[in-house]
Amino acid sequence: MRGNDYIYNEGFVYQDPSVTFTNISREHTSQNVEKVEADSWIKTKWRPLVAWQYLVVCLFDFIIAPVTTMVFFHSTGGDYVQWAPLTIQGGGLYHLAMGAVLGVTSWSRGQEKINRVEQNY
Repeated sequence: MRGNDYIYNEGFVYQDPSVTFTNISREHTSQNVEKVEADSWIKTKWRPLVAWQYLVVCLFDFIIAPVTTMVFFHSTGGDYVQWAPLTIQGGGLYHLAMGAVLGVTSWSRGQEKINRVEQNY
């Protein structure tokens, strides 16, 4: 099998149109596809993982921690001290950074899909 039988692009495998399938052994092809899929897991899953991480941080900082603080002070009978969201401290830079990361990556992912569709047609 020649080195350029497959085109690797952003974790996707495309077969080179100049190579016929009869020239490639099925076993060798499946091994290469499995290898590319195994290598590209983090490349394809990091965007959803970052979004889920941001969701968990926001849930904790704006819902779970304030309610827990209120319940704690109510149950102990002490003076209530309002929860100060951790991610808002420092001018909310965390939210600006996450908004930039998620915004730019979702835009670039859309461009990748558009380019893939244009290449296939």
